Amino acid sequence: MKILVLILALMTTQSFAHDEGHGPSLIETGNYGGIMAAIMLEDDIGNEEAKIHYKGELVINKKFEARFYIYDNKMKQQKLKNFPEKVRGDVEIKIAGKFKKDSFEFVKKGNNYYAQIPKPAKKPYNIDLYMNHDSKKLFVGFSNLD
Repeated sequence: MKILVLILALMTTQSFAHDEGHGPSLIETGNYGGIMAAIMLEDDIGNEEAKIHYKGELVINKKFEARFYIYDNKMKQQKLKNFPEKVRGDVEIKIAGKFKKDSFEFVKKGNNYYAQIPKPAKKPYNIDLYMNHDSKKLFVGFSNLD
C-alpha cells in the first residue's frame, strides 16, 4: 500500500511539474474558454514575482486557429486601439532535449488578435508571444499545451 501511495504521489508531482509557466500564476479563468497567463516585461521571464502588466487569454481550436485577448488586472477586456497591429509568436516544442521554434504572427482584428498557428510536431508544446506597448517589450507565455 505504501508503494502505491508513493507511486501516485510521484506521478502527481511529475504531471504538474511544468504547469507554472514563465512568470506569475493567475487564478482567473478566461472569458472565452481559453488559457490565461500573465503579460509581463520580457526582462522578467522566469520571475514568478514579476509585475503583471496585463493578463492574456489564448483560445485555440482544432484547426489551430487562435485568438488572443488582453485584459487589465481587473479582467476588463482591453480595446486594442493603442496596442500594436501584430504580435509575434513562437510555437515551441522539445525534441531530443533541444527546443525547436516555429514563428508566426497574430494580427489585430477588432478587440482581439487572430492567427493560424503552425501545427506543433508533438505535444505538449508552448506558445510564447512578444509585443511592444507603451515603449515596453512585453511577453506572455502559455506552457504545456496539448
